[in-house]
Amino acid sequence: MGPCLATLDEFDDPGDLHLQTWVDGELRQDARTSDLIHPVGPLISYLSRQTTLEPGDVVMTGTPAGVGHPQGRYLRSGSEVRIAIEGIGTLVNRCA
Repeated sequence: MGPCLATLDEFDDPGDLHLQTWVDGELRQDARTSDLIHPVGPLISYLSRQTTLEPGDVVMTGTPAGVGHPQGRYLRSGSEVRIAIEGIGTLVNRCA
């Protein structure tokens, strides 16, 4: 998670942000948050009917197409994963 925290008021439309993921310099994911099967608002509404959400809770929404599992391409020790989200920034992690 990271590279920072952002609040909804920092974006014109948080439901339509461009995100990209590279593994070892190869672009693997290129999508928009508007492509989510379930928009974030209805997802939070559903979850809050099932459980009490508290400040600091994290809701994971899934991932766009392009992950390596279906192609048999997995992360290995030393792989660099770079994720960029429009208006937020870029997070880089090296797998160990």
